[in-house]
Amino acid sequence: MPCWTIVSCAFVLSACAVFAHSADDHLLGCLQNATDSVVVPANTSAYNLAIAFQANSATTAYIRPRAFVYPNSQPEISSIVECAAQFNCPIVARCGGHSYEGYSMINDGIVVDLSNFLDITIDRVDQTVSVGAGNWLGRVYAVLENYGFVLPGGDCPDVGISGHTLGGGYGLLSRQLGMLVDSLLEVSLIDAKGSIRIVNEKTDSQLFWALRGAGANNFGIVTNFKFKLHPLPTNLAISVLYWPPPADVQALVTLFVRFAPDLPPHLWMELETDASGSVSVTALQYDSEKVEENILSQKFPSGYTSQNKTYTGYTGIISDRSGYSREKIENDRAGLRNSRKFKAFHVFTNNSSSERLLSSREAFETLITPLTNTTLCGNPSLVLNVFGGTISQVPRQRTAFYHRDPSLVGYLATIDFGNCAAQGQVEAAELWRRGLEQHTLRQSFQNYVDSSVPLVWYYGDENMRKLLEVKRQYDPENLWHFPGGLSE
Repeated sequence: MPCWTIVSCAFVLSACAVFAHSADDHLLGCLQNATDSVVVPANTSAYNLAIAFQANSATTAYIRPRAFVYPNSQPEISSIVECAAQFNCPIVARCGGHSYEGYSMINDGIVVDLSNFLDITIDRVDQTVSVGAGNWLGRVYAVLENYGFVLPGGDCPDVGISGHTLGGGYGLLSRQLGMLVDSLLEVSLIDAKGSIRIVNEKTDSQLFWALRGAGANNFGIVTNFKFKLHPLPTNLAISVLYWPPPADVQALVTLFVRFAPDLPPHLWMELETDASGSVSVTALQYDSEKVEENILSQKFPSGYTSQNKTYTGYTGIISDRSGYSREKIENDRAGLRNSRKFKAFHVFTNNSSSERLLSSREAFETLITPLTNTTLCGNPSLVLNVFGGTISQVPRQRTAFYHRDPSLVGYLATIDFGNCAAQGQVEAAELWRRGLEQHTLRQSFQNYVDSSVPLVWYYGDENMRKLLEVKRQYDPENLWHFPGGLSE
């Protein structure tokens, strides 16, 4: 949505160009006069680099912010917010740039890039950590590991801590330790008035509830997170089973979906398949030197090769899965960035919907046929993750993240475009998702945001109503609005 200062000239093109330029000048002047932040306007080389920072480069073709701003402090962000409000201009925060739909940028608006907020302060007595919103997961894990602690986030090292946490934060340790948002104790937030708030269960219980699952750019800009820490386990064991093509995909997926949700919390499991017809299953056992052999050998058919490894820290697993060294993971965020063009969607099944999906060949074909679609230009893949465990021990109403059913399996489908035309790949992904709808839950994980699904899939009916009430209370003028945001 454009800033309202230029809407009035929409019908007079020549005047509009002049007036829009004037409005840009006034907005940029406000930003530059109010703060010492670096302000990057359009039509500059720095602006092009800022656009290119997005992880999904398919989104950069159609999103053009008015300016990027790089603040160094909370008061500077407060001043930026006041400028946005003065000019009725959309404003969003960006940490990692990993929003699948590019929602950490916004057309004709202000992008507040938080990359300067890099403090990490550990309290070993209280076993808590304060993390600046500009940090990335790999850096956080590496720093914590030096002190014998860990957090249960995801395994992509360059993903930003902010959006990951505020959407829920799922990772290899989540079945044992819960979602990352379940370890969140407090945040610092700049609200729609530019006020600095400390938000926790005592100060703002309703806002804190909403931030834990629906917090990304809906209620303000979070600048700092305080987490409860978990002691680093002595060992983490990983086993990877690999079936070369042509693997029996239906048999392996059926086995996975039917038994993986019943695993004890200290076991995590993932299945991955793609257009090649191969299948891999990865299992992690918490605080163990090896994965229990009977878990794998008695459940899955032979014909696989296996690799087993024991780690003394989470960062080693992240390094092996990403292919980057620990030093790069901790210190070289730019070197981690692997921007690509893709479209992805995510759905869940539970016990009953899993049986609908697996009960007939026709139903199952809606899941796997797109993987072997020879007319598809892009490269499709499918990853299944088991949720449940400790995640499901948290009451569904406690946070805005509500995917707490103990039998949940998540399905993340992705089509990488490569050099293919984007439109055809997006349409193919949408057809894939629609084919699955009748066989899966109408739920989706908000960290894998998809513009084609309704928001209620992320939050559920009851939580959605409550979120809109919180939105009206804390952002009555709807300053924080973007295409995938909370709205009436």
